[in-house]
Amino acid sequence: MDVPTVQFEDGNGRVLMSADVSGGEPLLDVCDSHLAPVAFSCRAGRCGTCSVRVVAGQGVLEQPGPTESALLSRLALPPDFRLSCQARLGHRPGTVRVSVGGQPSPCNAAVISAK
Repeated sequence: MDVPTVQFEDGNGRVLMSADVSGGEPLLDVCDSHLAPVAFSCRAGRCGTCSVRVVAGQGVLEQPGPTESALLSRLALPPDFRLSCQARLGHRPGTVRVSVGGQPSPCNAAVISAK
């Protein structure tokens, strides 16, 4: 069975590590288990500290739930931002590339691109 892959890259686009992961798990759990430097605080979708930008491949992630949608709206983040504590990998193949170096964002978080 094909599973999602998460790749962590530096600020220059060089892949530092790659992991095949189970679908359905929060993106922040993948970041934690691979020691990717994504900031977090509440882990419950209330603070926005763990917001990340999805550059491409939104289809690899599940749609935002009500808690995530409400906070993203309240923070007025662009539609390509997600909360890594709430964003769950889908049960489908695909690659999510997470940039963990030197990427500015409104919440000082990482940048994610998917292919």
